[in-house]
Amino acid sequence: MKRHPHFFLILFPLLILSCEVRFAPDARVQVKGIIISDTGEPISDAQISVYTRRLSGGYINAPGPLGTDDYLLGRNYSNQDGTFEVTSLFDRDEDFSIVVFNENNYTNYSYTTSTVDYVPENLTFDLETLTLDRVATIDYDFTRTSVEGNTFQYVFNFRDTACLEYYVEGVLDSGLSYCYQNRTLNRTLNDNMPDIAGRFSSPYGTVVDFTYSINEQDLITQTFTIDQDNYEFTFNY
Repeated sequence: MKRHPHFFLILFPLLILSCEVRFAPDARVQVKGIIISDTGEPISDAQISVYTRRLSGGYINAPGPLGTDDYLLGRNYSNQDGTFEVTSLFDRDEDFSIVVFNENNYTNYSYTTSTVDYVPENLTFDLETLTLDRVATIDYDFTRTSVEGNTFQYVFNFRDTACLEYYVEGVLDSGLSYCYQNRTLNRTLNDNMPDIAGRFSSPYGTVVDFTYSINEQDLITQTFTIDQDNYEFTFNY
């Protein structure tokens, strides 16, 4: 079922929170497009949110700046066929963003631009077709089965689940954009913490490099492919 944007409820707190928010008088913008998976299937119930001051301290995976909706201008959800439309307030700001978020099932996408001197044609942001990759979780568990005093250093190298595209007057700027960049997760285990368990997420099909060293000896690298929605990785040293 199609849900409707909430911009009328959002206007009042925005005006209180910042005198720098510059709404265009009597202007609304439309955001539209279609969301599909990496296998070509439509994605329904994805959350599409329009923000101003998006990058004023927030991280792309968070619902809003600093994890809040303080600067939310409009929101709606994709339909069964993956199509979506959002009617939003329009603010003149350097950090105007459209964020597509589907909890933890798919990768996240952000369209970011400056609207200080730019107004889209017909006041419409047409994102056309967005493809989101399926996301898997990796649960890892390291246990020391050897004697005390042994140390274990490890590093995971994998792909991030976020994609940010930056546009300048409607044209993609690849230099300011980044999608599914490499990330690392590392730690050293010793007598103070000989065992550890944790979790991270990465796009399905990612090849993960796992590099480790026992007692600071030569590094050993293994690779594995995330071929399950919930991948389990265990290691004893």
